[in-house]
Amino acid sequence: MRKIFVFLISMLVIASCTDPFEDNENNGVGSGETNNSGATNKIYYTTSDGRKLFFNTSAFGAILVSNIYENGLGVLTFDDDITSIGDYAFRNCSSLTSITIPNSVTSIGNSVFHNCSSLTSITIPNSVTSIGNSVFYGCTSLKELCIEDGETVLSLGINLNGSVFFHYCPLETIYLGRNLSYGAFNSPFPNKTTLTSVAIGNSVTSIGEDAFYGCSGLTSIVIPNSVTSIGGRAFSGCSGLTSVTIPNSVTSIEGNAFEDCSGLTSITVSDGNTVYDSRDNCNSIIEVATNTLIAGCKNTIIPNSVTSIGNSAFSGCSDLTSVTIPNSVTSIGDNAFENCSGLTSIIIPNSVTGIGEVAFFYCSSLTSITVADGNTVYDSRDNCNAIIETATNTLVLGCKNTVIPNSVTSIGEWAFSGCSGLTGELVIPNSVTSIRSGAFYNCSGLTSVKFNAENCTSMGGERSVFSGCTALSTVTIGENVKTIPANAFSGCSGLTSITVADGNTVYDSRDNCNAIIETATNTLVLGCKNTVIPNSVTSIGRCAFYNCSGLTSVTIPNSVTNIGEYAFSGCSGLKEVHITDLDAWKKIYFGGWGSNPLNNSNAKLYLNGVEVK
Repeated sequence: MRKIFVFLISMLVIASCTDPFEDNENNGVGSGETNNSGATNKIYYTTSDGRKLFFNTSAFGAILVSNIYENGLGVLTFDDDITSIGDYAFRNCSSLTSITIPNSVTSIGNSVFHNCSSLTSITIPNSVTSIGNSVFYGCTSLKELCIEDGETVLSLGINLNGSVFFHYCPLETIYLGRNLSYGAFNSPFPNKTTLTSVAIGNSVTSIGEDAFYGCSGLTSIVIPNSVTSIGGRAFSGCSGLTSVTIPNSVTSIEGNAFEDCSGLTSITVSDGNTVYDSRDNCNSIIEVATNTLIAGCKNTIIPNSVTSIGNSAFSGCSDLTSVTIPNSVTSIGDNAFENCSGLTSIIIPNSVTGIGEVAFFYCSSLTSITVADGNTVYDSRDNCNAIIETATNTLVLGCKNTVIPNSVTSIGEWAFSGCSGLTGELVIPNSVTSIRSGAFYNCSGLTSVKFNAENCTSMGGERSVFSGCTALSTVTIGENVKTIPANAFSGCSGLTSITVADGNTVYDSRDNCNAIIETATNTLVLGCKNTVIPNSVTSIGRCAFYNCSGLTSVTIPNSVTNIGEYAFSGCSGLKEVHITDLDAWKKIYFGGWGSNPLNNSNAKLYLNGVEVK
């Protein structure tokens, strides 16, 4: 029944390729004179106002003989065959609703239908080999597209404003009758959420990179047996797809072709395919030669013969609640289970010797993580609910129930990212010497950090360690901490309390200032919205108040002579900067972009309570 339904949908799309003006006996221009019947010197069209078009008559390589609009149909007649439609031919013809392009046309120039806002459907004949830039820019009513069957590749341009080719077109149905050629990252159809039906013709051999990326309204797709390759991310983000069948003709599936297809429940590879299979009714795609599972879904059962789980194999599979990784698996690829937000537990068998970068990124519901006994590369020592790389003592994955062991020296990149269930107080043990970029990114439930790492010389990188921890209000620095990197807590906009434990010989929070001060240099290295800068501070360090959006007022004491780069960058709520000595203010060395608090758009300078104009 489902196959019949898909067939009917496909036929409806194919029907859109039918010439709308064929066999119109009352069109005033002669029966059967259409592009399909050899009238290669005529263009037929309709308009919303029933009037003839005014257009660029010099764009056709032939001389316009007549432009007649009668009985609801317009006809452009030229003195010779039309082989090309030149630049801007119908630009701004906002009343144009439909048009028939004759089969003699081989190229369509730049911006030909630019701002044809009433155009609802278009058929590209198989004679056309190239379409220029911004051709359908502003075609805000275009819902049906037919690219006729053909052996020649159709080359597509770009939109000159950087948007994708059909960005402004609310396409609903597409018939794709031949291969398309387009530049990298210039797929014509990505993020077409309006697209509900796609039919692919038997002349198509390749579905290109990003072809239907993000087309979340697409619920089914039939890949014909003519297709031999499926490009990277071709169906990525097609969250409405429930099933996919790979025909036996397909010999190449590039990376992430089906990532983030969260609705998939059934994946099948046709019998006879020599490159891929879905052995044991496993509901996945497996590369035969390497026994690598490259695409799975919520109903996948990983066969015991699989040795590798490929990059992004289950990425975005948000309904996956549990998975059993068999003892045959030796490697788990990059992003393999990224955004599997329903996954609650994971057991790494002792056969696994390699786990790729961010393999479990944003698995926000994880409560239990175990590494099987006997694994020589990873462990979950002390029942810590984490994956630790044994040789380096690096914690590579944690969850809401993780207790970081005192033997851990490094917390890996994105280790707890998106772990919204991580709440209350987090204790960083004194053994930790480095915390990598984004380790606790968007742990939105985390409210308190007790930082006991004695010699943490590296924190963050491209993204700060606690970025997005919007509920983090309290930071306590232990008495043995000797190093705090500049951007350790940058971007934690909810911070209200910062304390350094008594007895710390390197840092202090003198005078209950709600800040971390490097004692030897009197440099304030971290502040918050409640910070009161002591008069003994001589320098405000790099990123000290970075992205502290809750900071509304700050007093810079006369003792300050230097303010570092990014110190006040992103303090969007800052309105008042108070000083008591204008000469002292003028002598401050501002160390780069974002160092001057007055660079924030709403900030004003006050001298002894009076605004300085």
